Amino acid sequence: MKGMNRVFQGASTVDAILRGNLIEKAAEAGLRSVFIGFETLSTGNLQQSNKKQNLGKDYRKAIRRLHDLGIMINGSFVFGLDDDEPDVFKRTVDWAVENGITTSTFHILTPYPGTKLYADMEKPAAPAPAVGPLRYPGGSVPTE
Repeated sequence: MKGMNRVFQGASTVDAILRGNLIEKAAEAGLRSVFIGFETLSTGNLQQSNKKQNLGKDYRKAIRRLHDLGIMINGSFVFGLDDDEPDVFKRTVDWAVENGITTSTFHILTPYPGTKLYADMEKPAAPAPAVGPLRYPGGSVPTE
């Protein structure tokens, strides 16, 4: 896109933002906004969710790098993981505001059929997941 006098948006991982100079090249080419799946602020939740790309990564350093390049951030977060406490909503929103996240997308943990999470949720010790078509919109809690 470089040289075409266009701007665009994209998606990235925290890991990719912190490695190499690809993000600088993208900014030079016109990247102005990026979607990043921060997922959660909890290391325990990252481990439980197998989000290896975020484990041990410095979210604030990635955010500073993007801000320094003039790139807006749409941060994505998931609520409902095992380590979440009742204050997770306020803590996450406060963190996003304090760190200058431009926009945020908040998702409710949804156990899709065929996933490990779904199988885990079927076990007697956990609440049973909802079943059936159109029960997995991602923006509302699936219920029967």
